[in-house]
Amino acid sequence: MSRPDRRAGAIAALAGVGLVAGLSAWAPPAVATNLDYGKPWIMPFDVDQRFPDSNKTGINSQRQVYDFMWKTFVAINWPQKANGKRAEPDSSASLAPWANTDQSEGPVVWQSYRRPNEVFVDPDDWPINWNSPPKGPLVVCPEANAFGLPVMTISAHGTNYSDYSDGVNQPYIQANYPTGPVTDQNGNFLRYEVGINRSYFKYVGHYRYYDGAIQDPAVQNYIAFADKKGKRPPIQFKRKAKYFQALPGGTEPYLLRFPDYARQGIAEWKAAWKVLDGDDVEERFYRRWAFFLNPDGSCEGPVKVGLVALHIHRVTPDLGHIGTTFEQVDNTTLQKDYSAAKVSGAADLPPHASLNPGTKNNPADYPNGYEICNKNGETCEAGIGGNLLPSIMDGEALPDRPKITNVSRQVPIPDDVADVNAEWRKRLKGSVFFYYQMIGAQNRNIDEPNPNLGPGTRGAQVSSTNNLINAALESYTQAGWSCALCHQNAFPQGVTLPLPSFGPAYDPLHTISFLLQNARRSND
Repeated sequence: MSRPDRRAGAIAALAGVGLVAGLSAWAPPAVATNLDYGKPWIMPFDVDQRFPDSNKTGINSQRQVYDFMWKTFVAINWPQKANGKRAEPDSSASLAPWANTDQSEGPVVWQSYRRPNEVFVDPDDWPINWNSPPKGPLVVCPEANAFGLPVMTISAHGTNYSDYSDGVNQPYIQANYPTGPVTDQNGNFLRYEVGINRSYFKYVGHYRYYDGAIQDPAVQNYIAFADKKGKRPPIQFKRKAKYFQALPGGTEPYLLRFPDYARQGIAEWKAAWKVLDGDDVEERFYRRWAFFLNPDGSCEGPVKVGLVALHIHRVTPDLGHIGTTFEQVDNTTLQKDYSAAKVSGAADLPPHASLNPGTKNNPADYPNGYEICNKNGETCEAGIGGNLLPSIMDGEALPDRPKITNVSRQVPIPDDVADVNAEWRKRLKGSVFFYYQMIGAQNRNIDEPNPNLGPGTRGAQVSSTNNLINAALESYTQAGWSCALCHQNAFPQGVTLPLPSFGPAYDPLHTISFLLQNARRSND
């Protein structure tokens, strides 16, 4: 695998343990894209409201949500402004273009969002400025500054303080047991990361929720009030709020001075990357050069990696929590609609999917979504509970010849999502993000009430779907699983059994985000 060219005057500055080359001075060449709406580099404010001061149009269908989250995907994948602030898009640039050269793309907006281990540090390290380098004993690979193209460091340490951490293992838990890693068809581990936007960061700092000793009594006060009054406590914007306060949707006073590109409610993302190797068709991926900080502390690289999956969780003023997930289209199947066979100028299909050993026309199917095999595809173990790669803990070396995870999709992409994907496929022709698709979105039900769906923002009766997974991020729990089904168990510190019920009185405690659990306690 070739190393990136050295270029004088374009050395990337690494600040932290995530994809932190987002403030470098290199940007990809511009390419024309037909996105059919103004300022696509700005993440839309709400499903029916393009900007905070624009008119509301009304939320009438789930299809609007899909389009809204596609616009969100485009905005956060816009090129980062050279020498700009964190998460500042370059309005003079365009999306990363089609390219069959050995040059990787530059950093995009979401790659300079804060990582949890940059936010939930020792409480004494606060206050922290959004644009300042991270505090704390963060480690980066020392060679990374030696290369001209922006090189990122992807950590494989369990750098957060809960089980919901980034690294080699899939970044979520099932039944309180960490799931294992996933390997692609070349035997390389997928790598995972998590990040939060400026609104989330401001919320944590404003209310001091970086400190578990602040979260806990605020939650206890909230529960005592709601239990007694049967309603939620008053909304408080002061820094020392007595009651725990909900994640912001974008209208909160402490967010009003943000620049237009950051004027939204909270957003958090979860990403998966693969090493581009073997018979991969590299130009079908959004690519970066990377070093891996492995669980045993060793550095590996530089290697070229491609984005294979991206979860996005947003909170908006009107619709509330929205979870959606995108994938690179070659993860488990191959589709001619995303190839030179159907689209002039597009890249050819690879011989097989990234996570599936089947051929172009015949991907393998597995009853539970996966099986584990040795390097040659022999002695396979069916995808039944427990037959998966073991978790890799901090301090452990990666195995030299890991078994391969063969993955198939068990939940088809819904027809209405596929229709919206087809529209965006046309708009994104010429950009590398042409090779990505939405799997679905989960939110409060819009189209019709359905008591069998859920859980959603406020219980089972209001969710738009009961099954939404990404085969690269939830490889081992596909059937019957969803964003909300997992994240309904997310609360701030201080919530104890019995868990708060769904309903207006307790909704703010259902944060749908696990990251507040990472806060350390100042009184420990």
